[in-house]
Amino acid sequence: TKGLANVHVVCSCREIEFEYDGRVSKLDAFKIVLKVPDWNAIESILRDEAPGVDASAWPEDRRSLLQNPQSLRVFIELLKGSTELEVFTSYYQMQEALWRRHVINSDGPIGRDTLLMEIAKRISETEELSVPAIRYEELPGRCLDHLVAAGILARLNGGLRVEFRHQTFFEHARTRAFVKGSESLSEFITRHQDGLFVRPTLWATLVSLRAADLNSYHQALREISQVSDLRRHIAFLVIDFLGQVKSPSEIEQQILFGWFAQAEYLPRCLRACTGNREWFE
Repeated sequence: TKGLANVHVVCSCREIEFEYDGRVSKLDAFKIVLKVPDWNAIESILRDEAPGVDASAWPEDRRSLLQNPQSLRVFIELLKGSTELEVFTSYYQMQEALWRRHVINSDGPIGRDTLLMEIAKRISETEELSVPAIRYEELPGRCLDHLVAAGILARLNGGLRVEFRHQTFFEHARTRAFVKGSESLSEFITRHQDGLFVRPTLWATLVSLRAADLNSYHQALREISQVSDLRRHIAFLVIDFLGQVKSPSEIEQQILFGWFAQAEYLPRCLRACTGNREWFE
C-alpha cells in the first residue's frame, strides 16, 4: 500500500503466526502488540457476569489464564447453569468442559463430536475458513443447528456456509481426532508442512496430547522428529514447544538434545530454553 494515499490495511494475527508465517513476519509494517487486560478489569467483568464469585484471592496462574479474553468468555459461559465453581488451570480444560456440556452430553443429538471433527478436517484439507452448510444440514438430530445455538459453530453468507466461532474451537476439534487416535499427527504434519493451519494445530495438539495421553504424545514427537524432509519451521516450532515445557521427560530430553547436537538448530534450541531453569539443570 506504499504510495497510495488514504489506503490503510490492518492485519491481525496471533504471535505464533507472526513468528512462523514468513508472509506475515516479513511485512514492512508498523506493529502494534495488544496487551492482555489488567486484572482489575477482569475482576470487574466477573462481578458483573458472575455475581457471588470472589476472584480477589485467586492465584496468579488462574488470573493469567482469565486475562486472555477468549478464555474469560468460555469461563463465563461455563459458569451459566453451573451449581459449583470449577477450577481450571488451562484453556484446554475449559474447552473439554465446554465439549462435555454442548458436544458429548447425553441429552443432545448423537454425532456432534464426529461432525465437528469432520468439519475441522475439511477446513484443514481445503484451508478455507468455512465449509458449505448444506453438507451437514440433514444429519439426524439437527446436529448443525444445535452446535450453532451452543456458540461453537456460526453460520455466514446468509446461512449458506458454516465456520467455527473461534479459531481455538477448530484447533480443539482437530486435536480431539489426534488424541482419540482416529488420525495420525505425524502423517498430517508431513502432508501439510506448507499449510496455513499446520502450526497452530500442531502446537495445540502437542499441548493436549501431553496432558491427556503421554504415550501417544511421546510417539508423535518421535515420529515428527524422524521425518526425513521435515521443514525447518516445523522443527523450530517443536523445539520452541519443548523449550517451554516443565519437568521434561526422558523422551523430550532425547529429542531436544538430538536437535542440540545439530549446528543448524543449536541457536534455536538455546533460545527456546532461555528462562526455563529445568532445561539448564
